[in-house]
Amino acid sequence: MFPVSLPDWKKIGKNVGKKLRDILNPPADTAPSREERRAQRLLDVFKGFAYFDDFTEVKNWKKEDVDPIQCANTPLLPRPASGVEGQTGPKANVLLCHDYNGGYHDYEAIRPSPLQERLYFCNYLQYVETFVYFSHKLVSCPPPTWINTLHRNGIKVLGTFIIEPQTPNVERMLDEVDGEYVVARRLADMAETYGFDGWLLNIEREFPSFIVDVRGKMVAFIHNLKHALGSKGKVVWYDALTKHNEVEYQNSLNLQNIDFALAANDMFTNYKWAKTELNNARITAQWHGFDTRKIYFGIDVWAQNTNVPGVKRITYPEEGGGGTLTGLAVKTLAEHGFSAAVFGPAWTYEHFPISDTNGNIADSVDKAMWEGNTLPEELGCDCKDGRPHHRPEYQSFPIVQGAHEFAAGSSCFLESDFQAPFGTANLQMELLSELANRSPWRGDGCPSSQGESYLRTYLKVTDALGPNVHPSPTPKRVLRLKLFNLNISATNALTSSIRCRRVQASKSIGSAGFYTAYRVPSRSGLAYTEIMRPIAEEDLEYNIPIQSPFPGDCIDEVGIGYLAEVGVFCVPVTETPPVPSIDILHIYNFVIRPLSQSAIVATIDNIRVIERQSGLNLEKRLTWNWTCPEDHCCEGRPWSKTTGPFSQFDILLDGRRIGDAFCLEFPLGIVDFDEVEESDEAQVTVRGNLFGGGIVVSEARLSKTDFIVTEATETECSSG
Repeated sequence: MFPVSLPDWKKIGKNVGKKLRDILNPPADTAPSREERRAQRLLDVFKGFAYFDDFTEVKNWKKEDVDPIQCANTPLLPRPASGVEGQTGPKANVLLCHDYNGGYHDYEAIRPSPLQERLYFCNYLQYVETFVYFSHKLVSCPPPTWINTLHRNGIKVLGTFIIEPQTPNVERMLDEVDGEYVVARRLADMAETYGFDGWLLNIEREFPSFIVDVRGKMVAFIHNLKHALGSKGKVVWYDALTKHNEVEYQNSLNLQNIDFALAANDMFTNYKWAKTELNNARITAQWHGFDTRKIYFGIDVWAQNTNVPGVKRITYPEEGGGGTLTGLAVKTLAEHGFSAAVFGPAWTYEHFPISDTNGNIADSVDKAMWEGNTLPEELGCDCKDGRPHHRPEYQSFPIVQGAHEFAAGSSCFLESDFQAPFGTANLQMELLSELANRSPWRGDGCPSSQGESYLRTYLKVTDALGPNVHPSPTPKRVLRLKLFNLNISATNALTSSIRCRRVQASKSIGSAGFYTAYRVPSRSGLAYTEIMRPIAEEDLEYNIPIQSPFPGDCIDEVGIGYLAEVGVFCVPVTETPPVPSIDILHIYNFVIRPLSQSAIVATIDNIRVIERQSGLNLEKRLTWNWTCPEDHCCEGRPWSKTTGPFSQFDILLDGRRIGDAFCLEFPLGIVDFDEVEESDEAQVTVRGNLFGGGIVVSEARLSKTDFIVTEATETECSSG
């Protein structure tokens, strides 16, 4: 007897229904034309954005056509192998899939306009392992502003390749030339050129029936892409297409998608899972030798909304999941040994009002979702059915409770200038007490004390006490405010460079300064040491050696001691802080590096103006050169493949800071000369900021007429 295979009537009915629906109710064609999309894409080049709408654009892409301003310059900072000590219970690695209202917003551009209200950027980067920039383009490359910010925090950044039900000519994905998949090669080259780390592959449409062996071809495509990306690249497969060339979401790892997961080595499941799917995934993973930590179970943050028309979105837990209960799903995945893929974390800023009579509701919801802070009573959203976001258990399960926390910096290096990743200008800085334990590159826009008006931020310490200020365990009363959790090896001597100023004396705080805390295997607890108390009421850079309080105990039979924490301490003279609070410290830059690192000897010269075709426009650009011995790139500090020892360049006109550059070009226009004196000439200053601290300055005199677009010529200007 042979088994009889009965037809899958459910699947047949679904396919027939889909075709009938398209015939009887064809979707309205309201999308922009191909020509309109291409024109917008070329305009967006000026903002630093790179994306592609169809396979022709992908296959015609060439490295030599890439504009330098589209490329990130910051290398991925290697995080310490071990995380922050003291984390209790199992923890999950977190992948953030950032889908924010279509993507590619003006505030993410390389020259953003100053914003009157803060838009979304993640404030909890130390809890993020991988970041995916998601948009409904065929190919979405992350903007360089995101890449630079995330790489400084040690986070891998992925673009998105997505085939959706309406995507035409899907078979072109599998075109081969000389045994190599053309699209896979283009994707790898894009990641290398634009400066990010890999791709999320999301295939949500079946391939035509004339494509033979889709499973085998797709596995080969993934292998091709991974090989082209190199050993440090990352590919994540999304749970949609099965080995039978059908789009059927499995919500787990199983025999329908294991081949693709094994090829990619990372899997992002759909969102409608329960504990049964976790158990099935564990069995499948164990049978095939697949690391369960490489399985990112999807969590749909938007599923908590009750205002969504049509079929309700569901994620774990089925009742009330997503939104402010996202952390419960993360904790559940951590307990089962899996990782978490949080889709749409900008829900907090897209669904809730940013400006409201009750303050920034979006920011309050964000803190509730991540930290468990109390929600405002009125949220201002249109979910009216039973106050779904005020779930009784939301404060018990914030995301940070189940997420793995990574140490700031690397095993030998830390640098923070507290610069905002995007242009959130003219906003008051939050109290430092609310910034403790956040990303080292966390910051809100705030005008500089030096009068620089363009997006220069700093960290200010006030004498207001907050929940993250902790008293010292020593008999002498000292308040400590942790800035960064670290894991910097104590085998080598360290030094710090701190640029700060004392603002004014406080009636409640006698003195304030900086401290370090070491941990060694042979001792319990942390050993705290004061390193410096700034006394000058002006912006100064202090270079202070950092030494372990237990030099003889740094290495023993158990392991190596390490620098575990740095922060600010205050010695109070009264029990009650004054109202209103006042600033006592402004911190502009904080660097820790090995003492053995030699000083960088670098120069900037040959400042000049060039003309460049950028998208549809012929633009004038400021450009320059740098020189530096290459042996500096082997000393543990970051080194950029495009800007070498420089992390960024500040551009000033007549001493007025007008923006940052993360490549060797800066778009300038006649509008930038609005405040230049009537001499029609301005002094241009290029101020290079070195990785690990230090500034290199070069200047040139330029005329307004240099920025009038004429024929494509290069104008040389004197530089110093």
